[in-house]
Amino acid sequence: MFGDLFEEDEEGFSPVPSGGRFVKGKEAEPPPPRGNVNLSGIKNQGGTCYLNSLIQTLLFTPEFREELFSLGPDELGNLTDKDNPDAKVRVIPLELQRLFAHLLLVNQQTASTSDLTDSFGWTNNEETSQHDVQELNRILFSALESSLVGTSGSDLIHRLYHGTLVNQIVCKQCSNVSERQEDFLDLTVSVRDVSSLEEALWSMFVEEELFQGNNLYRCSRCDQLVQAAKSAKLRKLPPFLTMSLLRFNFDFAKCERYKETGRYTFPLTIDLRPFCEQRESPDSDYLYELFSVIIHKGGCYGGHYHVYIKDIDQLGHWEPPEEDMKEKKRQKQGEREKEKEREKEKEREKEKEREKEKERENEKERESEKDKEGVPHIKEVRTNEPVPDRADPLLVLTAILSQDQPRGVLVDQLSQKLMAKIGTSWNKTFRKQHGPIGKFLQSHSGVFLLVDKGTRVVLKATSPPGPGSKVAEEVTEVGRSSEGTEAPKSPEGAQEVQMEPLSEGEERWRDGDGDGDGEREGERGCRWFDLNDSSVAAIRQRDIQKQFEGKESAYMLFYRKASLCRPPQALGNPAYRVPLHLMQMVQEENRRLQQRREEFDASSNSIEVRLHLAPHYRADMGALQPVGDPKNAVITITFDRRKSIGDLRLAVYQMQDLWEGDMALTVAQSLPAGLHLYDTLTDDQQSLYSAGVNSGCDLFVWNGREVGGSVVRTGAEWEPLLLTVVRPSDMEELDEETGGPSSSPPSSCSGPGPPPQAWCAPCRASPEGPRWGRCERPWGPPEALLCRETSRGGVWAPGGGAGGEGGGASGWKVFPPQDMQRTLKELALKDGDALLLLEPHTLDSR
Repeated sequence: MFGDLFEEDEEGFSPVPSGGRFVKGKEAEPPPPRGNVNLSGIKNQGGTCYLNSLIQTLLFTPEFREELFSLGPDELGNLTDKDNPDAKVRVIPLELQRLFAHLLLVNQQTASTSDLTDSFGWTNNEETSQHDVQELNRILFSALESSLVGTSGSDLIHRLYHGTLVNQIVCKQCSNVSERQEDFLDLTVSVRDVSSLEEALWSMFVEEELFQGNNLYRCSRCDQLVQAAKSAKLRKLPPFLTMSLLRFNFDFAKCERYKETGRYTFPLTIDLRPFCEQRESPDSDYLYELFSVIIHKGGCYGGHYHVYIKDIDQLGHWEPPEEDMKEKKRQKQGEREKEKEREKEKEREKEKEREKEKERENEKERESEKDKEGVPHIKEVRTNEPVPDRADPLLVLTAILSQDQPRGVLVDQLSQKLMAKIGTSWNKTFRKQHGPIGKFLQSHSGVFLLVDKGTRVVLKATSPPGPGSKVAEEVTEVGRSSEGTEAPKSPEGAQEVQMEPLSEGEERWRDGDGDGDGEREGERGCRWFDLNDSSVAAIRQRDIQKQFEGKESAYMLFYRKASLCRPPQALGNPAYRVPLHLMQMVQEENRRLQQRREEFDASSNSIEVRLHLAPHYRADMGALQPVGDPKNAVITITFDRRKSIGDLRLAVYQMQDLWEGDMALTVAQSLPAGLHLYDTLTDDQQSLYSAGVNSGCDLFVWNGREVGGSVVRTGAEWEPLLLTVVRPSDMEELDEETGGPSSSPPSSCSGPGPPPQAWCAPCRASPEGPRWGRCERPWGPPEALLCRETSRGGVWAPGGGAGGEGGGASGWKVFPPQDMQRTLKELALKDGDALLLLEPHTLDSR
């Protein structure tokens, strides 16, 4: 599938794309820092989720990571010489080192594999095509082995991942053994027609294929066709064992591929002793712990990969997932109530026990008195023989099967062996309470393993409990009471034995102490994370069970020898064993990222603020007007909106050397009538962003009381209006100058103050505001009449009806006396409205 995917051209190889690949320029926004979990994800280049999952697994394999870091530039060369044909540069391990250092130490949410894929020679958009992660695992390791030839790490992959298995054929007549040895990088195990990893390994390395009948074997020693048995065993176990699950099969009836989505369990801890050729080594040599699960979601023609990984060195920050915390809060009250009820129940039990103890003491006293009186009595006779109807069937069956390991016992013969051991049948003794024997075996899948399609039962292969284990003592007692057989090994391995019936695959997934409470998982070392390309999230250990079946299910399993211990200085230390030159590279990269983030934050939070200085303004009829050149009245500054109001005030103080007294900063706005002030910024600790100061905002710099000796009213209720006032005398003068009547009233002007025909008056929204009749009238006498325009385009005509309530076609209407006591807002006047002023002599002349 991959072909020459990882081949390096020795002559003039260059990882620079030859064409057809779009390379993005420098992004304006810097990459975000790591999240709360403190682990870095990997960007998906379009179809590289399979590569990302494998890279993360290798990164979190501490022994592989440290062995790779131990290879220095003197052996691998330097990337700066990769274009030099005379230099031997081992590009793949060098880029893998750099990527590992980046993932461990660079403060960045995601890392890129583009340099690594360039070192693979991917120049034709291979990174956009998805491939199989199992095949990638084999070819990547092969490429690494080729790159490391001639270095001290030439046997790195072989030492850590290569194992050996042996296929044997034993002649039934002369016992001649013919064997063939094979090296493996990963064990390919079947998923079809099996329900668990243990069952698949049992069929591969314990069950034998018999040559008999018409299918005989020609023995080289006997030189004839004979009966023989073919089997396979694990001869050499590597420190890290990879299991590749055969999820994809071919349907010959439909002539199409399909994915096995049935339930397929696998344990957290597995004992490989029953599957090995040599079984005399210590238990620790056979015990392996799960630390990585690569998951495939989708079908056989496409999908997505991500990986669950156990953080062995505790490099990340593990905390319970949010949904678990919410569920915990919902259950907290209920748990407290249950705890109280349990305490009450314990007290009741203690009280009953005290009563029983008191009754036993009374009984002893009565017997003692009878002995003194010489009255004969019958003593209770006890035997050491187990009472059959009170025996634990789990312990009895375990003792029976321990005598027949590793072959096991046929299920239909198990009841006969039970009768021979305890003297009674299953149906008579246990069926009423525990059901049929087959159902009992299935309900205790943590202890018993059904093989040969359910016809044979064996004990699950796990390590024995400690010598002081209660279960071990009970099993030993059962074994000794029946023909002196040796006590079997505990079926629950190194973890606490679960004697409750659990569904298949669940007995090992409880949180260590079996209480189901995962809040202390991080403290116990059960730090599992879901690394899904750029996303990294903490998960529960029990969440792995969700990948037993379905379209999203486990595809590769990585086990680590349990006897491998990590040094204390490696825990929580991502820089452990990272070489100096890579540390310097990481520090420089972090410095550069920090500088980019600071520059970006400063630029994205920089705002422009216009400062209007009070000495360059005057208060005129409710509005502020600039004095002199308006350009001198305004200063534009750039400031960080994250800084406080006090910081801005201090900056303005430093700019205005001649400023004396208090300084207030008030939000201002330019209105048609002039500049108006609103809210004053008083909280020096508040940031400009929180205060609502944005780019383009106007701030008025003054003492907070008056401008040029005039008190200035602030707030939205004191916004000034700009109104246009028309007088007939102005109209007549205009007619004389232009030679004809004017078609519209004069418009307002934008000069430094209102023109003769314009008037600015404050408009107060509240009833206490200025009344229309009490406003200053600089345009004429108090007895003059005011008219408002009733229709746009209305022209005042000397003969028109301007008095009383009339108006006619003139478009003007006289304000009635009651309107003169209302506020401007109540009259619905707004900027730009026109008013007509009729003086008494004008009315008399007409």
